[in-house]
Amino acid sequence: MLPIVTLGLACAAPPASGPAVGDKPAPYSFVVCTGAQRGKLHCFVCDAADKPFVAFFAREPSPALGTLARRCEDAARLAKGADAKGWVTFLKPDQLAFDATARRFATEHNLAAFSVGVFEDVVGPPDYKIAADAAITVVIASGAKVRSTFAFTDGSLGTMEADGILKAWKATLTPGAPK
Repeated sequence: MLPIVTLGLACAAPPASGPAVGDKPAPYSFVVCTGAQRGKLHCFVCDAADKPFVAFFAREPSPALGTLARRCEDAARLAKGADAKGWVTFLKPDQLAFDATARRFATEHNLAAFSVGVFEDVVGPPDYKIAADAAITVVIASGAKVRSTFAFTDGSLGTMEADGILKAWKATLTPGAPK
């Protein structure tokens, strides 16, 4: 008989971050660094109303975040009639100090339709309950309801996780999907 050996591998659970599924997404404004609203405080949740949107909250730019945002922007563009919105919100104490970094992030990842900006508080919008250990939180909503949330600690957003988010986003964009 062979002995069974188990190794105690610690797999950290993703942080609980973002509004609860089914909640109405709360409006919040942030300083926009790219696009038509550049330099202004703007509420994209207000613009989206009951239309589909994906919002990324991040503490730092990363290639994984940029690639995922780009893929979600592409999916929104290809979804005929969805009129979907999306944006990246960096949580920083000073928008002006981070402006060039935010603009470079948008340029490097070819984000044209999705705006990038800064919420000037590292905690994030209070109603969004962004976890302190969440490097990235993704909120997908439509029909004025949160459909899904995802959160990742620093460096834990991999290809499989990004594929899952993209799948949830595409399902939200699909005609006949629950609103």
